[in-house]
Amino acid sequence: MVFARLSKLALIFVLVCVLSFLALHFTRDRLLPFAAPQIDQTPSALHLETFATLLRVDQMLCESLSCTEGAIRDFSAWKITSSALGMQTAQQASKAPANPSVLEVEVQNRLMMPIALPHLELTLTDTDESAVQLIVFTPEEWLPASWRESHTQFERNGAPGGESIRSLIPLQLPSNAAGYRVRLFYP
Repeated sequence: MVFARLSKLALIFVLVCVLSFLALHFTRDRLLPFAAPQIDQTPSALHLETFATLLRVDQMLCESLSCTEGAIRDFSAWKITSSALGMQTAQQASKAPANPSVLEVEVQNRLMMPIALPHLELTLTDTDESAVQLIVFTPEEWLPASWRESHTQFERNGAPGGESIRSLIPLQLPSNAAGYRVRLFYP
């Protein structure tokens, strides 16, 4: 009788563990970024060890359940650390038929885990801050070629934790562009 009762308790314990692991797996896109240490903070050793264990469990679950979604998308993981748009003056633009320019942008994955790469949106504005043109760049378009070559599986694996990416994007600007805004997003 005691053995039967222990068997039931053991079965219930195993069932609760399995259900917990499945819940972890199905909520991984919210749970992992929430639990991930950020690079701009100093996490405790316990936080780092707990998160490393959580990642190992997630990896084991993905291997056994065949995860297909790739890197987790988390907008809050990304930070635009700098952006600059080299714009020509109206006088320089009148001398050249095209208005060539370069958008320099640096983004950083603030989490200590891989995160899917976002799209980059550039909104060009006129002197009244009205939108003149909206340009969207996919990760393949805005990532530097050297970065893509060194991270061949970036579409699936995303950017490593803490990764900072500086990109120079050549552009042709409309003559009435006077300002700009840059943002990151997932389609």
